Amino acid sequence: MAQLQFYDIPFEKSARVSDLRTVLEDALKAGKCKEMAPGKAMVRDRLRSDYDEAFELLYDQLFAERAENITDAANCDPKRFVKKYFLDSHGNPDQTKTKEPLKFRVFYKSVSDEMKQACSEVPGLGFHHDLLMAFVGWEGTIKDGIDKEFARLEAKYSANKQKLHSAQADVDLSLLLRQQLAIEADGTLIAGMDTKPVTTIILDRWEFVIGKRNVPEIIVSKCPGLVMKDFGRIAVIGWDTVQVDAEIHRLKEEREREKELAKEREREAEAEEQARKEAAWNRRIAGYHRLLAACQDSPNSILGLSDLPGRYVVKATSDSLRSYSTNDQGGDAMAVNIFSTPSSNTHGVKASFHFGIVEGTMLLGMSREDVEKAREGQPKHSSYSDPGEDDGENPSDSLRAFNGIENGPTTGQKRDLGNISDPWGVRAARAKRQQMMANTPRDPNRVYFQFVCNTVHGYPEVDENNEHIGHLDFDEDAGWLKATGTFHLPTYFRTPPTFTLYKISNTPSKHMKPIDWYEFDGRRWGPGW
Repeated sequence: MAQLQFYDIPFEKSARVSDLRTVLEDALKAGKCKEMAPGKAMVRDRLRSDYDEAFELLYDQLFAERAENITDAANCDPKRFVKKYFLDSHGNPDQTKTKEPLKFRVFYKSVSDEMKQACSEVPGLGFHHDLLMAFVGWEGTIKDGIDKEFARLEAKYSANKQKLHSAQADVDLSLLLRQQLAIEADGTLIAGMDTKPVTTIILDRWEFVIGKRNVPEIIVSKCPGLVMKDFGRIAVIGWDTVQVDAEIHRLKEEREREKELAKEREREAEAEEQARKEAAWNRRIAGYHRLLAACQDSPNSILGLSDLPGRYVVKATSDSLRSYSTNDQGGDAMAVNIFSTPSSNTHGVKASFHFGIVEGTMLLGMSREDVEKAREGQPKHSSYSDPGEDDGENPSDSLRAFNGIENGPTTGQKRDLGNISDPWGVRAARAKRQQMMANTPRDPNRVYFQFVCNTVHGYPEVDENNEHIGHLDFDEDAGWLKATGTFHLPTYFRTPPTFTLYKISNTPSKHMKPIDWYEFDGRRWGPGW
């Protein structure tokens, strides 16, 4: 039915399919199906005209967007390119519109073929394209354009032979072979040449577009007797083997010099970066030097808690800690702020600290026992229960309840709690430290500390066995303004990292304030944390 309507053949709409087929067969035999019905042809032509006009407007817009760049315009639409630069408003050749040949890059063979076709339709207009660069211009001007481009490249790459020859090959490979190796386009020597030239050409395959990086092999295949040797992506081609080998040797030496220059530049950059970091560090500890100069007149020979409060900067002295510090600051972003001793606590002082990946609260005292007493005297959160205190409740009951176990063995727990009367090992650890302290004379210049912390992302580092401890050895000659220290944080450091502390102010930073111990102590959330 559709075919009958298409050719405007009359039929009965109520007819059976077999009858319609008979009508169509009769129309075919009578030659009535050779042309479309006039009414439908008019609709087709009108739609085609509308679509052609719409597409022309679209292509005009796309070309206008790329018209500012010669290469983009040529690759976008070769016909519009020729019309824009070489035809007048009536579509006739206009040699006064663009007198010099236009140079641009062509990346695809299809574009080259379209441009060649577009130029052939304009009398007197020529087109040249070899590997990459293409020229469009009036007859007699393209050769001059190529010669000027060769001269420009010689001036630009006079000190880099492989760049020069590769760029010239992209413009006109035949001209390059003729100038350097006396080879005609058909691969034969220039007529009248008695001897072969000793010059060589050096081509960098990476300078050619993908698909044309086998140019050196093509050259050698067309010219029997040519010698080609490779040095990485570089190909050296010539008639004389000795000269080719000499060029390869020169390239190797040049590569070694480039490596040495690169290493030297890297060393200089490292030295500049180190100088920048040292200058930043010196600015950061300027306060330390001022305090040091002021304390020389009134040295204090006995270190006490009253000497500790103030603002300190920290410099990592072990690689393990330095890797966690802020790279841009070279470790200078670490800091400690020690606050004055409250009247209610005479055993230690509290500090806020930031050590690269962790931050938290620190308690400092003149002995381990003082630190433990200071910790025991810290305010307790309503949900906090110090494992070291005996409040009369059987710890096994609370631990079992926490793990959802009423009776039976505590299977499925995340860790072995050891002695159930001392689940966190606090008392055992304390007894061990007290025994060690009894046998070791106390260093009067050493300050001990214990800390609780979060990672910088806010997750608590639970200190199950009170292992987050450390000490500071203050320098008496520096007026107690400088100390070397170490601390234990087994989660991140297999070996305790070391650092140096510098006081830059006798008062803590106004932006810092002491934070209660329980705020960082993840144990208050339960043993399964």
